[in-house]
Amino acid sequence: MKEKKSKKKKAPRSEAPESPQHFVEAILKFLRKHRGRSYTTKEISRALNVHKDSYHLFREALQELKRQGKIVKLKGRRYTLPSTLKKVRGRLMLTKKGFGFVEVELTGEEIFIPAQHLNTALDGDLVEVQLFAVSRGIKKEGQVTRVLERAHKTFVGTYHRSEYYGFVVPDNPKVYRDFYILPKNDLGAKNGQKVVVEFVKWDSAALNPEGRIIEILGYPDEPGVDIASVAKGFELPLQFPKKVEKEAQQIRFKLTPQLLEKRLDLRDQQIFTID
Repeated sequence: MKEKKSKKKKAPRSEAPESPQHFVEAILKFLRKHRGRSYTTKEISRALNVHKDSYHLFREALQELKRQGKIVKLKGRRYTLPSTLKKVRGRLMLTKKGFGFVEVELTGEEIFIPAQHLNTALDGDLVEVQLFAVSRGIKKEGQVTRVLERAHKTFVGTYHRSEYYGFVVPDNPKVYRDFYILPKNDLGAKNGQKVVVEFVKWDSAALNPEGRIIEILGYPDEPGVDIASVAKGFELPLQFPKKVEKEAQQIRFKLTPQLLEKRLDLRDQQIFTID
Protein backbone atom coordinates (compact mmCIF):
# COMPACT_ATOMS: atom_id res chain seq x y z
CA MET A 1 0.00 0.00 0.00
CA LYS A 2 1.18 3.48 -0.85
CA GLU A 3 1.63 5.89 1.98
CA LYS A 4 -0.52 8.99 1.82
CA LYS A 5 1.45 12.17 1.40
CA SER A 6 0.92 14.50 4.29
CA LYS A 7 -0.37 17.91 3.30
CA LYS A 8 1.41 20.96 4.63
CA LYS A 9 -0.67 22.76 7.17
CA LYS A 10 -1.23 26.43 6.54
CA ALA A 11 -0.74 28.92 9.34
CA PRO A 12 -4.07 29.59 11.07
CA ARG A 13 -5.70 32.83 10.06
CA SER A 14 -6.93 35.10 12.77
CA GLU A 15 -10.03 37.22 12.44
CA ALA A 16 -9.65 40.36 10.36
CA PRO A 17 -8.62 43.39 12.47
CA GLU A 18 -10.74 46.52 12.67
CA SER A 19 -7.93 49.09 12.65
CA PRO A 20 -4.28 49.58 11.52
CA GLN A 21 -3.16 49.51 15.18
CA HIS A 22 -3.54 45.73 15.08
CA PHE A 23 -0.55 45.54 12.73
CA VAL A 24 1.68 48.20 14.29
CA GLU A 25 3.17 46.00 17.03
CA ALA A 26 3.22 42.98 14.72
CA ILE A 27 5.34 44.82 12.12
CA LEU A 28 7.72 46.18 14.76
CA LYS A 29 8.03 42.76 16.41
CA PHE A 30 8.86 41.13 13.08
CA LEU A 31 11.53 43.72 12.15
CA ARG A 32 13.05 43.60 15.65
CA LYS A 33 13.30 39.84 15.40
CA HIS A 34 15.15 40.22 12.09
CA ARG A 35 17.15 43.32 13.05
CA GLY A 36 19.74 44.36 10.47
CA ARG A 37 17.70 43.08 7.52
CA SER A 38 15.21 44.82 5.24
CA TYR A 39 11.98 43.51 3.70
CA THR A 40 9.49 44.53 1.04
CA THR A 41 5.84 45.19 1.86
CA LYS A 42 4.89 41.86 0.29
CA GLU A 43 7.48 39.94 2.32
CA ILE A 44 6.28 41.47 5.60
CA SER A 45 2.60 40.84 4.79
CA ARG A 46 3.34 37.19 3.99
CA ALA A 47 5.30 36.76 7.22
CA LEU A 48 2.38 38.19 9.18
CA ASN A 49 -0.18 36.19 7.19
CA VAL A 50 -2.19 39.31 6.35
CA HIS A 51 -5.70 38.68 5.02
CA LYS A 52 -6.66 40.10 1.66
CA ASP A 53 -9.62 41.92 3.22
CA SER A 54 -7.39 43.64 5.81
CA TYR A 55 -4.40 44.37 3.57
CA HIS A 56 -5.35 48.07 3.38
CA LEU A 57 -5.14 48.30 7.19
CA PHE A 58 -1.72 46.67 7.11
CA ARG A 59 -0.57 49.28 4.55
CA GLU A 60 -1.92 52.11 6.72
CA ALA A 61 0.01 50.77 9.72
CA LEU A 62 3.18 50.56 7.63
CA GLN A 63 2.80 54.17 6.44
CA GLU A 64 2.07 55.43 9.95
CA LEU A 65 5.18 53.74 11.33
CA LYS A 66 7.21 55.35 8.55
CA ARG A 67 5.71 58.80 9.30
CA GLN A 68 6.60 58.41 12.98
CA GLY A 69 10.16 57.44 12.11
CA LYS A 70 9.86 54.03 13.80
CA ILE A 71 10.73 52.32 10.51
CA VAL A 72 12.54 53.62 7.42
CA LYS A 73 11.99 52.98 3.73
CA LEU A 74 15.08 52.08 1.70
CA LYS A 75 15.75 51.92 -2.01
CA GLY A 76 13.77 49.17 -3.69
CA ARG A 77 10.76 49.84 -1.41
CA ARG A 78 12.27 47.87 1.43
CA TYR A 79 11.68 48.58 5.13
CA THR A 80 13.95 48.25 8.15
CA LEU A 81 14.43 49.62 11.67
CA PRO A 82 16.11 53.04 12.06
CA SER A 83 18.61 51.62 14.58
CA THR A 84 20.35 49.74 11.77
CA LEU A 85 21.30 53.00 10.04
CA LYS A 86 23.47 55.98 11.02
CA LYS A 87 22.02 59.14 12.58
CA VAL A 88 23.37 62.70 12.28
CA ARG A 89 22.15 66.15 13.40
CA GLY A 90 22.19 69.58 11.82
CA ARG A 91 20.17 72.57 10.60
CA LEU A 92 17.45 72.05 7.99
CA MET A 93 17.47 74.38 4.98
CA LEU A 94 14.27 74.12 2.96
CA THR A 95 13.76 75.13 -0.68
CA LYS A 96 10.61 76.64 -2.24
CA LYS A 97 10.15 73.36 -4.14
CA GLY A 98 9.49 71.48 -0.89
CA PHE A 99 12.65 69.41 -0.37
CA GLY A 100 15.56 70.42 1.83
CA PHE A 101 19.11 69.84 2.98
CA VAL A 102 20.59 69.31 6.43
CA GLU A 103 24.10 70.58 7.09
CA VAL A 104 25.73 68.12 9.49
CA GLU A 105 27.10 69.89 12.59
CA LEU A 106 30.33 67.93 12.87
CA THR A 107 31.36 67.64 9.21
CA GLY A 108 29.49 70.37 7.31
CA GLU A 109 28.32 67.72 4.84
CA GLU A 110 24.88 68.26 3.25
CA ILE A 111 22.23 65.54 3.48
CA PHE A 112 19.36 65.61 0.98
CA ILE A 113 15.90 65.39 2.58
CA PRO A 114 12.98 64.60 0.21
CA ALA A 115 9.69 66.41 0.90
CA GLN A 116 7.98 63.22 2.05
CA HIS A 117 10.66 62.68 4.71
CA LEU A 118 10.57 66.08 6.44
CA ASN A 119 8.43 64.67 9.26
CA THR A 120 7.37 67.76 11.30
CA ALA A 121 10.47 69.88 10.64
CA LEU A 122 10.39 73.48 9.41
CA ASP A 123 13.03 75.66 7.78
CA GLY A 124 15.95 76.39 10.10
CA ASP A 125 15.09 73.75 12.70
CA LEU A 126 17.83 71.74 14.38
CA VAL A 127 16.96 68.14 13.53
CA GLU A 128 18.07 64.54 13.85
CA VAL A 129 18.38 62.71 10.54
CA GLN A 130 18.38 59.01 9.78
CA LEU A 131 20.66 58.30 6.82
CA PHE A 132 19.39 55.89 4.16
CA ALA A 133 21.54 52.87 3.38
CA VAL A 134 21.42 53.74 -0.33
CA SER A 135 21.05 57.19 -1.91
CA ARG A 136 19.74 57.96 -5.38
CA GLY A 137 22.04 60.89 -6.18
CA ILE A 138 25.51 62.18 -5.42
CA LYS A 139 24.52 63.54 -2.02
CA LYS A 140 23.64 61.29 0.89
CA GLU A 141 19.93 61.02 1.56
CA GLY A 142 17.94 60.70 4.76
CA GLN A 143 14.78 61.43 6.68
CA VAL A 144 14.09 63.66 9.69
CA THR A 145 13.29 61.50 12.70
CA ARG A 146 13.19 64.17 15.42
CA VAL A 147 13.07 67.96 15.79
CA LEU A 148 15.63 68.96 18.44
CA GLU A 149 15.10 72.73 18.42
CA ARG A 150 12.67 75.05 16.64
CA ALA A 151 14.28 77.94 14.77
CA HIS A 152 11.19 80.17 14.86
CA LYS A 153 8.43 80.64 17.41
CA THR A 154 6.26 83.03 15.38
CA PHE A 155 5.09 83.27 11.76
CA VAL A 156 3.18 85.83 9.69
CA GLY A 157 0.30 84.84 7.45
CA THR A 158 -3.31 85.34 6.38
CA TYR A 159 -6.14 84.12 8.59
CA HIS A 160 -9.02 82.16 7.07
CA ARG A 161 -12.08 81.01 8.94
CA SER A 162 -14.19 77.93 8.17
CA GLU A 163 -17.40 76.79 9.86
CA TYR A 164 -15.69 74.95 12.74
CA TYR A 165 -12.10 76.20 12.88
CA GLY A 166 -9.62 78.65 11.44
CA PHE A 167 -6.23 78.35 9.79
CA VAL A 168 -3.35 80.64 8.87
CA VAL A 169 -1.63 80.43 5.49
CA PRO A 170 2.02 81.53 6.08
CA ASP A 171 3.52 84.27 3.91
CA ASN A 172 6.87 82.46 3.79
CA PRO A 173 6.72 79.90 0.92
CA LYS A 174 9.21 77.71 2.80
CA VAL A 175 6.61 77.12 5.53
CA TYR A 176 4.82 74.38 3.60
CA ARG A 177 1.90 73.70 5.99
CA ASP A 178 -0.96 75.90 7.21
CA PHE A 179 -1.41 76.46 10.95
CA TYR A 180 -4.57 75.04 12.50
CA ILE A 181 -6.21 77.60 14.81
CA LEU A 182 -8.73 76.62 17.47
CA PRO A 183 -11.57 79.15 18.05
CA LYS A 184 -10.21 79.91 21.54
CA ASN A 185 -6.86 80.86 19.99
CA ASP A 186 -8.01 83.12 17.12
CA LEU A 187 -7.85 86.41 19.14
CA GLY A 188 -11.00 87.53 17.33
CA ALA A 189 -9.26 87.72 13.95
CA LYS A 190 -11.41 88.28 10.87
CA ASN A 191 -11.29 86.34 7.63
CA GLY A 192 -8.53 87.69 5.35
CA GLN A 193 -6.58 89.62 7.99
CA LYS A 194 -2.82 89.48 8.32
CA VAL A 195 -1.82 88.00 11.68
CA VAL A 196 1.15 86.83 13.70
CA VAL A 197 0.75 83.20 14.78
CA GLU A 198 2.73 81.55 17.57
CA PHE A 199 3.77 77.92 17.14
CA VAL A 200 2.02 75.67 19.69
CA LYS A 201 2.73 72.07 18.69
CA TRP A 202 3.08 69.64 15.81
CA ASP A 203 2.85 66.01 16.88
CA SER A 204 2.36 64.20 13.57
CA ALA A 205 3.17 64.90 9.92
CA ALA A 206 -0.27 63.50 9.10
CA LEU A 207 -1.79 66.60 10.74
CA ASN A 208 -1.14 70.32 10.41
CA PRO A 209 0.82 72.25 13.03
CA GLU A 210 -1.27 74.00 15.68
CA GLY A 211 -0.87 77.71 16.30
CA ARG A 212 -2.14 80.57 18.43
CA ILE A 213 -2.75 84.08 17.05
CA ILE A 214 -0.89 86.60 19.22
CA GLU A 215 -1.25 89.75 17.09
CA ILE A 216 -3.60 91.06 14.41
CA LEU A 217 -1.83 93.30 11.86
CA GLY A 218 -4.92 94.20 9.81
CA TYR A 219 -6.19 93.71 6.27
CA PRO A 220 -3.53 93.57 3.50
CA ASP A 221 -4.74 96.79 1.80
CA GLU A 222 -4.63 98.88 4.97
CA PRO A 223 -1.75 101.41 5.29
CA GLY A 224 1.36 100.04 6.98
CA VAL A 225 0.19 96.42 7.11
CA ASP A 226 2.54 95.32 4.31
CA ILE A 227 5.57 96.82 6.07
CA ALA A 228 4.51 95.37 9.43
CA SER A 229 4.05 91.93 7.84
CA VAL A 230 7.57 91.93 6.40
CA ALA A 231 9.12 93.22 9.63
CA LYS A 232 7.27 90.68 11.78
CA GLY A 233 8.14 87.92 9.33
CA PHE A 234 11.84 88.60 9.93
CA GLU A 235 11.19 89.10 13.66
CA LEU A 236 12.26 92.76 13.45
CA PRO A 237 10.91 95.32 15.94
CA LEU A 238 8.47 97.98 14.73
CA GLN A 239 9.23 100.20 17.72
CA PHE A 240 12.49 101.03 19.44
CA PRO A 241 13.12 101.74 23.14
CA LYS A 242 12.48 105.36 24.14
CA LYS A 243 16.15 105.76 25.07
CA VAL A 244 17.22 104.84 21.53
CA GLU A 245 14.69 107.20 19.93
CA LYS A 246 15.76 110.05 22.24
CA GLU A 247 19.44 109.62 21.32
CA ALA A 248 18.55 109.45 17.61
CA GLN A 249 16.68 112.75 17.86
CA GLN A 250 19.73 114.40 19.39
CA ILE A 251 21.92 113.58 16.40
CA ARG A 252 22.57 116.66 14.27
CA PHE A 253 23.88 116.57 10.72
CA LYS A 254 25.62 119.72 9.54
CA LEU A 255 26.00 120.16 5.80
CA THR A 256 29.32 121.94 5.26
CA PRO A 257 30.80 123.33 1.99
CA GLN A 258 33.44 120.61 2.18
CA LEU A 259 30.76 117.90 2.13
CA LEU A 260 28.90 119.56 -0.76
CA GLU A 261 32.05 119.49 -2.88
CA LYS A 262 32.04 115.69 -2.70
CA ARG A 263 28.33 115.31 -3.55
CA LEU A 264 25.95 116.03 -6.41
CA ASP A 265 23.52 118.65 -5.12
CA LEU A 266 20.00 117.99 -6.46
CA ARG A 267 18.06 119.87 -3.80
CA ASP A 268 16.57 122.27 -6.33
CA GLN A 269 15.24 119.43 -8.50
CA GLN A 270 11.82 117.74 -8.26
CA ILE A 271 12.60 114.05 -7.79
CA PHE A 272 10.39 110.96 -7.42
CA THR A 273 11.59 107.63 -6.07
CA ILE A 274 10.07 104.19 -6.71
CA ASP A 275 10.40 101.92 -3.68
